[in-house]
Amino acid sequence: MEQLWLVGPGRTAHQVDPVYLEQARRLLARTDRPANGAESRDAGWSALDRLSGIAAPVLLVVGNQDVPDVLQAAEFMVNRLPTARLAMMEDVAHLPNMERSAAFDAILRDWLAATGAGGGAENPGHGMDRPGARKR
Repeated sequence: MEQLWLVGPGRTAHQVDPVYLEQARRLLARTDRPANGAESRDAGWSALDRLSGIAAPVLLVVGNQDVPDVLQAAEFMVNRLPTARLAMMEDVAHLPNMERSAAFDAILRDWLAATGAGGGAENPGHGMDRPGARKR
């Protein structure tokens, strides 16, 4: 499972930042749910037929080294969500926000600025300017 989700099918563990890999291993060790979406399928419901009705801005960020099913799911969703944008990060597997956090943050900041979803003067009350929000 580690090779598949944390490293990706097209790389070896030696090609991945060891600090990221250790952090991801600790995160994975705390996860007790199956990572295959079986819960929703087994429950007999799906939201796939309702994706076209989502009007909120959507950003899908995936790594090009993720498993093929995840890449296909991202393409499926971006083609059905009317306001979706797909950001494909190079040389990243399933946890792009952990593996390449600075690049992920830049993608997110750019998307938030482009959509007006990030708060600030043009969108007060949202994002980091709301009361109680933590800044880093």
